[in-house]
Amino acid sequence: MLYRKTTYTDGPESIEIDVLSTEAPDEAMEARHHDFIAENWPSLGAASFDGYQRFGIGAVVLKGGVNPARSFEPYEIFYAADHGSWIQQHIAQALAEAIDDTLQSYDPSRTALMLFYDEDETARAYRVTATLTPPQALTRLRALMN
Repeated sequence: MLYRKTTYTDGPESIEIDVLSTEAPDEAMEARHHDFIAENWPSLGAASFDGYQRFGIGAVVLKGGVNPARSFEPYEIFYAADHGSWIQQHIAQALAEAIDDTLQSYDPSRTALMLFYDEDETARAYRVTATLTPPQALTRLRALMN
């Protein structure tokens, strides 16, 4: 279920974030997550496409919590493949089903799925599309590492 779309622009670059949620909106939490995605999109997009190439469709999971000095501080980032069981074991059934529906219909070369799992076990999922596509983000990251 997609409830809200937010678009962030910085010159010619843009990021669109759709909130997948079965919960009532939490604007403060979602704003922190959106800020984290926007600030870290090249790395997150690269992680998404690299995970897709290695494991198939899935989501980048950002497991962490809110740090008063920062908007969101992950302490673990990993890729949860659709054929794995992490999402089904840790996420409420309604949201897990919404994530599964999205995984079956998204294009990983254009879109990334981000799943924030906070210390209090609150889960929020976002579908992210940007002018810097996930494959382009991965290419850029690999170039920086050479």
